[in-house]
Amino acid sequence: MCPEEGILQAYLDGELDLDMASRVAGHLAACTACRERLHGLEKLAAGTGAVLAPYRLETEAVGRPVRVPPMSFPSGGKRPLTKTRRIGDMIRQHKWFSGAAAAALALAVFLSWAPGRSLAAQFLNVFRMEKIQVVKITPEDMAQLDKLLSGQGGEVDIKNFGRVEVQKPDRAELRVKQVEPDQVAALSGLQLDLPATLAGRTRAAVYIEQAPTITFTPDVENLNSYLRKHGGVLLPAELAGKSFTLNIPPLVIADYGQPGKGFTLYAARDLTIDAPQGVDLVALREALLNLPFLPENLRRQLAAINDWQHTLPIPQTQGMAAREITVNGNQGVYFSDGATNGKIILAWRQGNSWRAITGLSLDEALRVAAEVK
Repeated sequence: MCPEEGILQAYLDGELDLDMASRVAGHLAACTACRERLHGLEKLAAGTGAVLAPYRLETEAVGRPVRVPPMSFPSGGKRPLTKTRRIGDMIRQHKWFSGAAAAALALAVFLSWAPGRSLAAQFLNVFRMEKIQVVKITPEDMAQLDKLLSGQGGEVDIKNFGRVEVQKPDRAELRVKQVEPDQVAALSGLQLDLPATLAGRTRAAVYIEQAPTITFTPDVENLNSYLRKHGGVLLPAELAGKSFTLNIPPLVIADYGQPGKGFTLYAARDLTIDAPQGVDLVALREALLNLPFLPENLRRQLAAINDWQHTLPIPQTQGMAAREITVNGNQGVYFSDGATNGKIILAWRQGNSWRAITGLSLDEALRVAAEVK
């Protein structure tokens, strides 16, 4: 069943709890009609914001104290494209980090990626996702993470543990734009064949979605102070003042068939993380795995990943089961919410990129995957 408009608006505003946000995100991945509804709400919000911006700035100026903390932004106010935010605020306000999947991925990017090569300048290590492994997240884990991310964890408040800078694309209004198939390679860096017809459905539209670049700078002093008090493993001292940058590649979105009756194909290059050179990554992983506030169930599963240098955990949450599968001889995973229509989300690695299909049964999705090598 499609969510009501109020639920979609709350999802857009980052006001849902982890469980509900995860369910809505899973539904949006498989429902073209609801994605269009969400884009409509985004456009409406953008238009309203542009009209009200001058009035909002004036009213904020009246009520704003003369001295404003450098990390503070007025609620609902106009913000620059480059933002420095506390972690909790960023996670709640950006839907790239909403839901249980995002919570797990936020941990995974620091726990489970390893350097593949150094950049030419030898300043950074590059972490690159090459393998996946399903990690089960229980409702209790989600509740614990929800408290942490919402600042309700008592002594543990994630906003004190570092800062995040979100660099949006140059023109936010063009974050998602419709393109011609022959433009895909230049805009995404992918050589992707998008046939006019797949699985008996005609290609309806192709989009490119530009994602932000996210930089995380941990507050090593605050984190280590907390860890000393609770007997945790300290973060490496050389990490102080250094940052990790998450580079999210452009996402190709190809819709086939009519809304509600078709399916969507996604493709993107690897996500990468730039990590500062000279940091003991093994020691960093050990410290993060032993963070006292990390749910024990999640900690145990992450620690059990043997090839942690190249493996990204994929979360399996209540109501969205995940299973590993082989697709075209490559590692993949499919998600199912147990709905009677049997439609799933299938994702797999293809060459040096990732592909996903939503809106089909598993058998149909596997047949389509064989055609889009």
